[in-house]
Amino acid sequence: LSASIKYISSDVFRNCPMLSEMIVPEDNETYFARDGILFRKEHTVASVWYANTERNVDLILPEGVEKVGGFASGKCKSVRSVTLPSSLNDVWNGAFKDNDTITRVLIRNSEEPDKKIRLCQWAFRNCTALRSIVIEYGAPVEMSEGVFRECTSLEQAVIPSCTGVIRENT
Repeated sequence: LSASIKYISSDVFRNCPMLSEMIVPEDNETYFARDGILFRKEHTVASVWYANTERNVDLILPEGVEKVGGFASGKCKSVRSVTLPSSLNDVWNGAFKDNDTITRVLIRNSEEPDKKIRLCQWAFRNCTALRSIVIEYGAPVEMSEGVFRECTSLEQAVIPSCTGVIRENT
């Protein structure tokens, strides 16, 4: 990426399975890349662009990340598990959609007053290897339509009683 890029659409690299590296110059004022993840400099929005390699990656987004961008995983095939931080507010539409390598998702949760976590439409749809989703007790969770739709291997879903809304076809 050039130093002058100020905005990248959340799904601009969607369906780019051969993308192996993201290089962002240090003087880019908006973005930086670390460990296969593209971040906005304020560290609040993340998009995942891991190389499609033989390695299995446990993706652990750091505290401070508040949003995972729409279609963020770009169908990358090396992520085995996903851990989302307690600072998380939103997982945007289709963030991990169609990923057939993720087997576990853990969403850390905080008990901050007035906090809510939104799992937007199709966030994990068609993640056919997903066997376990655990959302820690804490802030209320809102699940939009189809969040886990077509997750045909799902065996365990631990969803806290404080969950506020689970939409149809989730």
